[in-house]
Order: sequence, then structure tokens, then C-alpha cells
Amino acid sequence: LAGGGRRAAVGGAAMPLAARMAAASEGARSVRPTRLLPRAPGAAMRSSASRRASAAGSARRRPRSATAACAGTTSEDHSATEASSLTPEQQKRLDKLLDLGVSARKLEQQDTQGRLLKQSFEHATMPTFLKLQELGISDNAICSYPDLLWSDFENNTLPMFRKLRKLGISAKAISAYPELLLYNVDESTVETCERLYTLGLSARTLCAFPELLWRSYEDDILPSYEKLQDLGLTSKAISSHPRLLMHSFEDVILPSFEALSSLGMTPQAICSFPLLLGADFDENILPTFHKLRGLGLSARAICSNPPLLWYSFEDSTLPNFDKLRGLGLSARAICANPRLLGTGFEAKTLGTFEKLEELGIPKKSICAKPQLLLSNFEHATLPTYAKLRAELRIPEDAICAHPALLLASFEEDLMPRFDRLVDELGIPAATVRQQPDLLIRSYETLEANVLAMRAYGLPDGLATKRSLLAANPDRVATNLRFLGEVVGLSPERVNQTMLLCKPWQLEEQWERNAAGRDASGMGQAERAKALRGASRLRR
Repeated sequence: LAGGGRRAAVGGAAMPLAARMAAASEGARSVRPTRLLPRAPGAAMRSSASRRASAAGSARRRPRSATAACAGTTSEDHSATEASSLTPEQQKRLDKLLDLGVSARKLEQQDTQGRLLKQSFEHATMPTFLKLQELGISDNAICSYPDLLWSDFENNTLPMFRKLRKLGISAKAISAYPELLLYNVDESTVETCERLYTLGLSARTLCAFPELLWRSYEDDILPSYEKLQDLGLTSKAISSHPRLLMHSFEDVILPSFEALSSLGMTPQAICSFPLLLGADFDENILPTFHKLRGLGLSARAICSNPPLLWYSFEDSTLPNFDKLRGLGLSARAICANPRLLGTGFEAKTLGTFEKLEELGIPKKSICAKPQLLLSNFEHATLPTYAKLRAELRIPEDAICAHPALLLASFEEDLMPRFDRLVDELGIPAATVRQQPDLLIRSYETLEANVLAMRAYGLPDGLATKRSLLAANPDRVATNLRFLGEVVGLSPERVNQTMLLCKPWQLEEQWERNAAGRDASGMGQAERAKALRGASRLRR
């Protein structure tokens, strides 16, 4: 929020204020200001009003009203527009206000409309408009808050602007939240602001939640802050969600925390997404929970992804679910990766899906590994793909056949694993390149199998086969022990099928074909033949 606002251009950016006021006297239409729409301040402040309503009853220092902000007004002004019709002069002023861009909805308020229609447009309203622009307040912000146009600029608005700037609030922030200029900043407000800064709240936060400045720090803010910390929320989480400080801890926060816990959500999960603590549990969270369960998500999956309870089910979650199904993902795959339901489908998921297909990854593989859609394609997936090709020289088709490689860190996982497989286990680099899924297999499993097969004396051509390297090491070790100690089979006669059999299959097949025979008198070929067909045995 550093820096001031931009000076709006009305009749030319370099036109002096006096000249611009003279031009204004010719009529509002000739100096209609450029429309500047950086955001919708009206909408932001409506939510601010709702926040004030939800926090009613808490101890606070009330901001000065807009009525007090206007010098020289009387109670008679409140009824200025109560008549069913306007005078011709008032109608002209109303037309000029609308041409200026003042919100018609705001003008419907009797106080605002009465005062603006009572004062001269050319000598009061328009000069104030231009002076507000000089402060960097955007046209849209001014027109959304027409109370600013009848407030005494020199005695109220300008001093308030300077006080807010001294508090560290930028002109840009004031332009986004112009209602701040209608509040009263005194010594106690400054003290509260400084204390809020020490808690980690930023100037931008105070702009979004200005009510905090007029609350009692000792009696209201600090006790709530400490109680939130006792629940497990970090200082960063609280300062990032100041709305929590505006809710009653005993009446809102604590009951919400207990209700979320009753769903199975851990304190860590709740604290990771504290927005839920201010939501209506019975009206919003619980119905959404049941709807998610109806889609097939487990309670554990929901509680591990608390943002799902914040999103609109009908407007966000359900449409995303249907679109993911349309891409070919199974309901089971979606429910196993619930974060997919919270991402923007068109903005992220669909684009990532198409980029993965452009790399050559089959649609079926993407749908079987939906985690790929959650990865940042430009900053993670694509760089990993490029390094696998350039530095490890793994063929494109091998990468596309094992897209899970793209989920691993190249520097921390893939490259070190490649070196260990080649240097420590002696697996040929060409073998790893053709079977790159070895890079994401358990190193302990690979090591145990390689050492066991080499201890038996098996040739490298067999000992480095992918299916054997990735097999259950207990099964491989048991079968090797049986082949050596019971059958007495030489390494040259051992094949892949024997090592992948279930141990009981080898034992039963040997007993069937070698029963009553002296194994010492059998040749190696006979022994190998006696084990043939073991993998086809069934129990």
C-alpha cells in the first residue's frame, strides 16, 4: 500500500484547480470526469457494514457520523427531499449529480440527497469533487460515497486525510475505502492503531476493517486476540483474518470451533483456515458437509480440506465436480483428491490438462494421476520434464509412460536417486533411462532386492529387471532361499517367474514333481523343470 493515489484527469491533468472550477460552472456535462473503475468500493463497504452488524454489542468508540462530518447542517436538511416533487433548480442539480456518476442508489438516501440538492453544484459540490481528486481519490470512489461531497472539505475531510496518512494508510488505500474519511481520528484512535500494528495487522487490513480502530484495545481486541491464540491460531493467521477480532469469542468463535471439531476436524485443520470460525455452522457449514458426503467424499477428506466447507456447493464445488467427470476423471479419483474441487476449473485445471496432453501424456494417464492437475505446470511440471530430458536423457515416451515422475522434485529426489542407482547399486544408466519409474520406487526395496539377487549370483541382466527390482523384497528373499537351500538350483537356471511366485506355489510345485526323488541325483535342468508351472497353482 506504499505510495499515494493517482491524480485524476478532468479537463486535462495539468489544468489548474481554478480553471477546472471555472469550466465546471458551465455545466456538469462539459466536464464529466473520466470513469475510473479499479474496483468496487461500494461492495467492499457493504461487507464492512455487515461486519459491523455482526459485531454489535462489543465495546467500542463509535466513529463520528456523516452528519457530524458536515459543518453547518441542520435538522431541516433531513427533510429537504421529503416533498413528492423537486424544484426546477433541485432537478438540475440532481441531473448533474447523476451525470457526474454519483450512485443513484446512494442518492435515494434522504440525508445525502437532501444536502447535495440543497447546496450549489457549481460552487460547492463540484469544487469538493475536484479537491477529492487532488487527494488521489478516484472518481468511482467519490461517486460511490457522495457523503464526501457535502462534508466540509477544509475542516473535516482534508484534516482526516492527513491523519490517516500519518497512521501509515496510503492514499491508494483511502481511495479504495473512502468511508474512512467520514470517521473521527483522535489520540485514542492513533494509540489503538499503533497497538494493532504491534499485533501484526497491516495498514491494508485496517482499511478493510476500520471498525477495529474504534474498538477498545484493552477490553475487546487484546482479550479476543489472546483467546484465539489459546485455540491454536498463530499471530500471522489472526492478523491475516482480522474479522475474527470483530466476532464475540464466547458467542461465535468458540461455538464454531467446537462444532467443527464435532465433524472430526482437527484443531490444526481449523486453525489453517480460520474463516470457518466466523461462518454460520447450522445454515452453511453443516449443509455443505452433508452435500460433500453425498458426492462421495469421506468425512476425513472433507475435514482435511476445510476450504471445501467455505466454497459455495451449488456455484463452485458441484460444477467443478461435473466438469472433472467430463474430462474423464472417475468420481473415486476426484474424491481422493478433493483439492481439485476448490480450484478454478477454466482458469487452472482445464489449462493444465491440455498442457499435459501437449507434452504427450495420455489422457488416461492424467486421469489416473489427477495430482498432476494440482501441480503448477509452468513452475514445477514443465521444468522437471525439461531436466529429465536434458540432464538425465530420459526418452520422452518413457517420461510420458510414467507421469508420476513429474510430481517429484528433480533436485531433491530424481537426480540424487539416479546417481545412487547407478553408482551405489550398479544398475546401468541405460536401464534407469528405459525404466525411469525406478527413480520414484522405494530405494530400500530396490537395494534389498539387488543385494539378495547378487548374493545368489544371478547375472546383472536378471538382477536389474524392473519387475524384480520393484518386487516385494520379502518374497524375493524367501524364494531365493528356497531355491538355494531346498532345490539347490544354480543361478543360471533361476528365472524371473520363480522369483515372483508366491512362496507356497514354489513349495507345492516342488513337492508334486520331486516327491520321493533324491534331489541330489537330479540335474539342474530337471530341477528347473520340476518348478515349471508353479505360478499357475491356485488355492
